[in-house]
Amino acid sequence: STVRKVLDPERDQPTDHYIAADARALTLRTDHVRVDVTEFFAAVADAVRAADQGDWTNADRKCADAELLYRGDFLEEDRYEDWALDCRERARTTAGTAVRLRARAARERGDREAASMYLLRLVDRDPYDEDSWTALIALQTQLRRHGEARRLYSMYSRRMDELDIAPAPFAALSASAR
Repeated sequence: STVRKVLDPERDQPTDHYIAADARALTLRTDHVRVDVTEFFAAVADAVRAADQGDWTNADRKCADAELLYRGDFLEEDRYEDWALDCRERARTTAGTAVRLRARAARERGDREAASMYLLRLVDRDPYDEDSWTALIALQTQLRRHGEARRLYSMYSRRMDELDIAPAPFAALSASAR
C-alpha cells in the first residue's frame, strides 16, 4: 500500500500496474517503472558497443548520458547491507568504464586536456589503476607539463610501492609520450 501510494499518488493506475503481489512476495514491475541504475548499465553497454565499432563520438555521448544517471555509489544509505553490495560494486566498475571510454574518446579526437581530466578522475577513484596513471603521466609529458608529470609520477610510484609493484620508469613513460 505504501509503495503504491509513492509510485501512484493520484491512484490513476490499477493496483498491479507498478507492484505485482502474491501471498509471499512483492515484485516491482520494471516494465512500468524507470530504474536509473538499469538505464545506467544500458547506456554504458551502448557506449562500449559504439567504441567497439570505432564510433568514438557516439561512445562519448552515451557515456555523458550515463554520467547523468550515476550520481554516486548505489544505495549509499545502505552501505552495510549485503544485498546492495554486488550492484554497488558493479555500478562503480561500470562508472569507471564510462570514464575510461571518455578518456579514450578524447584522445581519439586529439583533446589531450579532456583526456587528462578523465584520467585524473580515474586515479582519484582508484589510486591503484596503473594504466590510468601511466597514460596520465604520458599525456602531461606530451603537453610539456614536465613538472606536473614528475609530481604525478611520484604519486603513482607511492601507490605502486604500497602494492609491492615496481613502477614503470619515468623515462619510459616520457619516451612513450613522444
